[in-house]
Amino acid sequence: MASGIRTLFSPAIRLMNRLDYPRKFAVLGSMVLFAFAVVVYNLYTSLSADIRAARYELEGIARIRTLTQVVQSLQKHRGLVAGELGGVATMRPEREAREAEVTAAFEALVQVLPRDLTTSRDFFEMRTDWERLRMQGPGWSPEISFEVHTRLIEQMLNFEADVADRYLLTLDPEPASYYLIDSSVSKLPATIERLGRVRAFGTVILSAGSATTQQVIEMSALVAELDAARKSASYNIEKTGRYNPSLQEAVSRSAADIADSLGSIVRQVETQLLASSAHTLLSPQLFFDGTTAAIDRIYAQIEQSLLPTAEALIRQRIDRLDHALSTTLGVALLLLGGAAYCAIGGYFAITRTVAGLAASAHALAGGDLKVRIRPDSQDELAQVAASFNEMADGLTGLMAAREEDDARMRAIIESALDAVVQMNADGLITGWNLQAERIFGWSRADVMGRPMHDVIIPPEHRDAHVRGLKHFITSGVGPVLNKRIKISGRHRQGHDLPIELTISANMHRGTYEFSAFIRDITEQKRTEELIWTQANYDVLTQLPNRRMFRDRLEQELRKSHRSGRPMVLMFIDLDRFKDVNDAFGHQTGDLVLIEAARRISSCVRESDTVARLGGDEFTVILSEQDEPAGTERIAAEVLRVLQAPFELGHAHAHLSASIGITVYPQDGSDADSLIRNADQAMYGAKDAGRDRFNYFVSSMQEAALRRQQLVQDLRTAVTTTSSCCTTSPSSA
Repeated sequence: MASGIRTLFSPAIRLMNRLDYPRKFAVLGSMVLFAFAVVVYNLYTSLSADIRAARYELEGIARIRTLTQVVQSLQKHRGLVAGELGGVATMRPEREAREAEVTAAFEALVQVLPRDLTTSRDFFEMRTDWERLRMQGPGWSPEISFEVHTRLIEQMLNFEADVADRYLLTLDPEPASYYLIDSSVSKLPATIERLGRVRAFGTVILSAGSATTQQVIEMSALVAELDAARKSASYNIEKTGRYNPSLQEAVSRSAADIADSLGSIVRQVETQLLASSAHTLLSPQLFFDGTTAAIDRIYAQIEQSLLPTAEALIRQRIDRLDHALSTTLGVALLLLGGAAYCAIGGYFAITRTVAGLAASAHALAGGDLKVRIRPDSQDELAQVAASFNEMADGLTGLMAAREEDDARMRAIIESALDAVVQMNADGLITGWNLQAERIFGWSRADVMGRPMHDVIIPPEHRDAHVRGLKHFITSGVGPVLNKRIKISGRHRQGHDLPIELTISANMHRGTYEFSAFIRDITEQKRTEELIWTQANYDVLTQLPNRRMFRDRLEQELRKSHRSGRPMVLMFIDLDRFKDVNDAFGHQTGDLVLIEAARRISSCVRESDTVARLGGDEFTVILSEQDEPAGTERIAAEVLRVLQAPFELGHAHAHLSASIGITVYPQDGSDADSLIRNADQAMYGAKDAGRDRFNYFVSSMQEAALRRQQLVQDLRTAVTTTSSCCTTSPSSA
């Protein structure tokens, strides 16, 4: 269980272990403060958003009031126009007054509504329809005027619903205020609009003196819709009291008043307009005035009761949110202050004890082995203090033992056969034994404390040494550590010498120390170079020997294969060299061979290879020979320089050469075939009279095969004849 918990919290443990106490408390405090700030900020943002939304709703209710007044005036204008077109001239002055009122109301809407609403297409169409109705309406029939008015009022009601949406009125979060707003913005305006249609339609019927059958049907339908709308609005208002009992009495009175107003109009229409015996009992003006009074009472309920109640509920909500916001911030700050106070107290309690431990440890590190800790606390730090005291006791004994070990180690280092050089993490020399003085020429007093790279490292390697040291100090990665490597060292007199060294790194008091064990391998290098030279170069001419020639040929074949460019191999044999050797002796012959090697080498490029296979046989490898003319020019130059007399002191010798030439890839695909074909071409040059070069052709190979077969046949014949001669006497 404990190991599982430790594994779960291992990342946090590693993080805390890397920090001192101030940083630990800073990290924890920052995390707590950040979490606290996030919670408080989200809470503050949420409450502030609710407060802003509520205040936005209050603005929306103010805009709805203005729109409601415009709708109310339009509805009155519709009824007045219906009476005027029906012949009631007394309605004209009031109609003109309402007309001016609607025009002014539209102008007021432009001032109070947001610009995006007043510049919208719907608002533009409503203003355009109103201007068309105002200018052309007097010439229309009552039916057309009624239809245009009704369509414009429906547009206004839809626009009012859009404004309510814009100001979040339809998204009110509390049921009581929501149903009040819904009743005032949606349900009651729809009911009043049906009542306004009844008023206008009834005025038209009364102005005509009688109702047609179609008008009676339409009026009956309007009355039925009005009754349904009345029930829906009443039910919506009653819901407010259900969700807020304190408003039950007020909203019930409003609902009753609205129901009475609607009921009186319905009864009047049923008795005065729809009854068959009542055609002329009521004048259009009286009907208009009666229905208008009822409609105004409903509007008064919206304006004076429902909307103010909704506003009061919203303001109460704002007050509650403001109080909750202030309370929340106050409690949060109080808790934060308490937590900070306790955290600071804990910080000082811990750091004071830790400071005591640190001071004692510092004194112990400075060499005061008598220092001990007497902690005042009773927590886990007291256990640390006790452990420190035990450690100090043990350290006192260890220091004595270490001094003895150091003296013994210094004696071993000074008597070592290898140079031992020690360096600290800054690259400064801290150790230099006697063998180091002998190898590099510097005394111990001259180098102690100086940078290593300024003393024994050649200039071309100093930057790499400094970069490698920095890389190891920062990353702990050292590719050359604990490995035997061979490099160059710089002697005090300025020359480089080959050395073999092994470097080890050790931690001492929190920093790295480096020890290098160095051996002078100058003689070893000389021996190795001599062995390599003897194995790969001709001792007499210093040209590549047969072994290196073969290696160079293989390399050139691969290079030519990759590039697709031809390669040429020449076999050169000195003509009549045996005569010179017999006449003047082998020592003189060696001089001739050395001069011949020099002359041949002067005819080719540095990138080409001249080798001596043995005796008087030389080879030349010409790389990337695209033009045959270039090959022939070189071969001719070799013949020319070898024709020149060889000065032998008291005499001189004349030689020539026979050269066989093969070309890769057409004369052979591998080294063996090229060597074999070049040799055959060289013998072809000798057979042709010497002192010339000869290209390999396939007929040479065929002739060589025939000669080999002829030799084999002759040997077989000789063996057979000898056998017959041996057995003949005995048989006789």
